[in-house]
Amino acid sequence: MIRGSGKSMEYSFDTCSFIDLNHIYPLDIFPSVWDWISSQIDNDVIVATIYVYDEIRPIQDEIHEFLKDRRRKVFQSTDSAQDRIVDDIVNHRFPGWVIPHSTSNKADPFVIALASVNDLTVVTEEKLNPDKVTIPRVCNALGVKCINLLEFLRESKFKI
Repeated sequence: MIRGSGKSMEYSFDTCSFIDLNHIYPLDIFPSVWDWISSQIDNDVIVATIYVYDEIRPIQDEIHEFLKDRRRKVFQSTDSAQDRIVDDIVNHRFPGWVIPHSTSNKADPFVIALASVNDLTVVTEEKLNPDKVTIPRVCNALGVKCINLLEFLRESKFKI
């Protein structure tokens, strides 16, 4: 449950999904898409770990501004249960996946941990690759459902 609201979260978004959503449906051309995304955030359907915001913040574009205005609603702090899952992922199951003090894929284990602890579906544009550690591969190992942006839009029955 999200912050005592009584509403269940549904999707844990990765950084690349927010960025790709803006590339596919630019905010200035498709404001209705972003109104719908905003309603999904307001209704606690879309959440993300605070580390996703940390990855988006330096970009300083429309998606940054959109999410900055909603950061208290969409971005979740970590808790001890998530921290334990992140520790298991990066120190035991997939050591070397996340390099300490690097900005590359820093949020990824937290995206998965948020989903795992709250029984959410991860939304990412990363692809399953048996030769490389990616979000879908880690999700499979942990039994966390993982979909891409298009699948999210379909599951949500989104229509333009």
